[in-house]
Amino acid sequence: MPTRLAAQKALQRLWNINPDLSEDDEIGIDHDGEPLMVASDIAQVESDSQSDSDDSDVNEDQVLEMVGKDQTIWKNVNNNSQLRGRMPSDNVFIVTPGVKPSAKRLIDSPESAWRLLITENIMKRIKKYTTDNVRVLNPNWSTSIQEIDSLIGIFYLRGILGLRRAPVETIWSNEFGCPYIRTKMSRDRFRQFLQFIRFDDQSSRAQRVQYDKFSAIREIYELFVDNCLRVYVPYPYLTIDEQLLPLKNRCCFIQFMPNKPDKFGIKFWVCCDVKTKFCVNQFPYLGSFDKEERGEERLGEYVVNKLMKPFANKGYNVCTDNFFTGLSLARSLLEKRTTLVGTVRLNSKFLSPAHLQKKPLHDSEHFETDNGKVLTVFLSR
Repeated sequence: MPTRLAAQKALQRLWNINPDLSEDDEIGIDHDGEPLMVASDIAQVESDSQSDSDDSDVNEDQVLEMVGKDQTIWKNVNNNSQLRGRMPSDNVFIVTPGVKPSAKRLIDSPESAWRLLITENIMKRIKKYTTDNVRVLNPNWSTSIQEIDSLIGIFYLRGILGLRRAPVETIWSNEFGCPYIRTKMSRDRFRQFLQFIRFDDQSSRAQRVQYDKFSAIREIYELFVDNCLRVYVPYPYLTIDEQLLPLKNRCCFIQFMPNKPDKFGIKFWVCCDVKTKFCVNQFPYLGSFDKEERGEERLGEYVVNKLMKPFANKGYNVCTDNFFTGLSLARSLLEKRTTLVGTVRLNSKFLSPAHLQKKPLHDSEHFETDNGKVLTVFLSR
């Protein structure tokens, strides 16, 4: 309440209580002829007016509506001027996105660009492990890096032409097949690769599989992921989700997902650049074998923190769905100068009854907690 209005109410109260008192004796006159106020009277009037205002604006039910099941306290900030102004420091992007200059200098052809991700070191290891595996049965069998490149190219072309599910005989058929594939590799040679290709040293796999169920491809896989991080800096907005690699072979961590086109497969957690769709980080989901590393941390929070670890303290924003999004995740990311945007489940414990109230279509409300550190916007469907 303005001080002048408080003074007027206090003065009116004094006159009503003691109407016979002299103005000069009891209240006092300043040099300009204005009546002087008693400090206790002003405080009492301000306190009374403030309590009346509080009683009229806030009641107990409204307070309870802003508290979540886990006792998270929210505050409505729809009319808060802090929603406008300078960009917070957590949203300032401090790196230059795109292909790194050191990688750009090495690109002069499509093949050289391919070698940035699938390096010659990776190809040599695949060649060695495959040859060692085949020579146990056929000592005269051999291959080359160029032939393995052709094999990978055939797999890419099968996907582009929609022949992923087509039988091998159809792909190499003179009538229905692809002439380009037949010029690169024979059908029988392709079948040999499907049978014998390996991505790790089989002589030590029995020891490694005891503590790593992904050991059959872990070495090559991590080299590829490291190359993705080494040659490219993503743009400010990232997204995290799951991807199912179709597979029906014998595997101790195979997943069944009825909502996917392919119901069975190996699930990967993937982080991609929203602008370029480039995969910048990923790792496989091994089910219960991940629990030792994850500990008591919630799975969705563990996945996001692990994928975003290379991008901490750089001003990134990550988008997730309701499987990952949570208040504790938003707090942990904010400590690393990373912001979070995502949908939340209606049964989340940090939500208050005020969040679940029906709102007009396309309407929104703003709430904050943790002294403004976390700001959420809930949009109605």
